[in-house]
Order: sequence, then structure tokens, then C-alpha cells
Amino acid sequence: MTETRRGKNGISNNLRREREARRLSLEQLARKAGIRRGSLWQMENGEIGPSLETALRLSRALRVPVEHLFWLEGEDEEAETRTARPEPDVMVRAVLGALAESLQDELFVRQTLFRLRRSLLVEAQRVLEEEERQAREAYAKSFI
Repeated sequence: MTETRRGKNGISNNLRREREARRLSLEQLARKAGIRRGSLWQMENGEIGPSLETALRLSRALRVPVEHLFWLEGEDEEAETRTARPEPDVMVRAVLGALAESLQDELFVRQTLFRLRRSLLVEAQRVLEEEERQAREAYAKSFI
């Protein structure tokens, strides 16, 4: 298990531990949270602290409470219980989150396919109507 990072700025974090527990690369987590990969690396290594917005984005992306990811260094006793305590609910949230994302992806694909199919049917109908119109015109011209 990766140890807790103590930052130069007085803020400790569990970012790397939580990211690795979910088998996410720096790039994947950064993209998911909407931040730069370099900033995430600096936070993981305690070089910078997060803004409130970034802390909330990372908390949401990892599906853990923000206080589980970041805390002031004077709270070391609590930090030990944070890292030592097994957290099955974190795993359940991660699995449920992955499942929800998978279902959302599937729904998006189904909706896209439905729209594509509908567009193709509309276009096929238009082509058939145009061909029918041209056939009627050709038939009418044959009697003139």
C-alpha cells in the first residue's frame, strides 16, 4: 500500500493510494477530474495543495469524501486511521461508480445508434420518394 504524502504546504493527501487502488493512471484521473496531469502529480507528491474546486473534483472523480483525500498535517492521528482502516464502502462505491459509468456509456451508444438508424430511415424514405417521383415523370413523358 502506498504511504500517505505529507506536503510542503501543510496538507497531507492519500491521492496516489486512492488512484492506484482504482488502477487509474495519472492521465486517467486527471482527465476524469478535469485537471492537468502535471498538477495532479505535484499534488500527489506534496509539492502543491489543491484549490477547493480541485479537491472537490478529485473527491468526486475518486468517489471518496474530500477529507479522506486531503487534511492538515496536524491531524496525523486521524490520518493513521484513514490509511490503516479497511474501507469496503470505498470499494463498493468504486464498483458502483464503474457500473454506472458503464451503463451510461451503453445508454449513450444505444441512443447514438437509434439516432443513426432513424436518420438512415429518413434518408432512405427520401431517396425512395425521389426515385418514385422520377419514375412517374418518366412514365408521364413516355405518353407525350
